[in-house]
Amino acid sequence: MFKKFIFSLLVCSFLAACGSDSTDLASLEPVGTRPKMQEGGKPTDALSSVAVHDTDLHGKVKWCLQALQEEYDKANGKVPGIGKVTVLLDQNLMVVIRNEADGGVIEKKVNMKDLQADPKTYEFIVDGVSGDFPGVKIPVMEGKPKVEITKNGGSSEKADKLEIILADRDSVERFLTSFLQAVQILQGKIAG
Repeated sequence: MFKKFIFSLLVCSFLAACGSDSTDLASLEPVGTRPKMQEGGKPTDALSSVAVHDTDLHGKVKWCLQALQEEYDKANGKVPGIGKVTVLLDQNLMVVIRNEADGGVIEKKVNMKDLQADPKTYEFIVDGVSGDFPGVKIPVMEGKPKVEITKNGGSSEKADKLEIILADRDSVERFLTSFLQAVQILQGKIAG
């Protein structure tokens, strides 16, 4: 009887682990920034230093998110409410945008696979309107988990769109090109 119980427990644990698409916070890793080409270096050396294998979806998404990290680094101190921002990604393609500003921490968490791939559904935030900075709101697909926003490790709220505000229009365009490519690759809109 005890052996059957242990076997059942192991099978249930295995099935739960296989079906789980949750975020393991320990597996979150910063996406970092793209390496710069060394002065006097060959273009082929720069390409090989950032090459990602064709079948490595995590690597492709991480590479695409590096542009967002770079643009957040540029926005630090220029955009009210944006401080030290770290873009993190786990093996299940859950992205966490951690913003440490004004003595607090705000985290936005969403799975990249759940975001809309059609840019026509994106809502652009135009700068110059009552002092606003430019940005974009990227909707979550219907029926998928919403963006989870947590403030100072406390209670969280849900949002239908992932909102990204940056310092200028060029920053929005630069990050959005890579970001959209990552979402489209994950949804099969672009050949991986």
